Amino acid sequence: MKQTIINLMLGGGIALSSGGIAADPAAGPKHPDAISEQVSDAHHEMEILTALGRDPLLHAFDFSVSVDVGTVVLGGTVDNRVNKDLAEKIALGMGGIKFVVNHIVVEDTRSQHESDQERE
Repeated sequence: MKQTIINLMLGGGIALSSGGIAADPAAGPKHPDAISEQVSDAHHEMEILTALGRDPLLHAFDFSVSVDVGTVVLGGTVDNRVNKDLAEKIALGMGGIKFVVNHIVVEDTRSQHESDQERE
């Protein structure tokens, strides 16, 4: 999680300092609104990753977050459905976020013995 946040911060800093990086330099300058939207999306990504990392139930998990014009795509793995739903609620609670596509996988980390005991 910490490495993801560090990488996002470094990438965001580079994008901000260079004024945005065009995928096709021959395409000419990008529209200022498009650059503003990219910066806004990167800001939302960092905000969501930070909020997930600060939550006491979620800080131990690694998440991926991408934002495109108010739509968030969450990825990663958690240990139960409650944590998956919590991550989605945190993302939806950020200003400017309209939709969340939750691709977080719930992976049962309990041993087979613990699972058998719960069924009894």
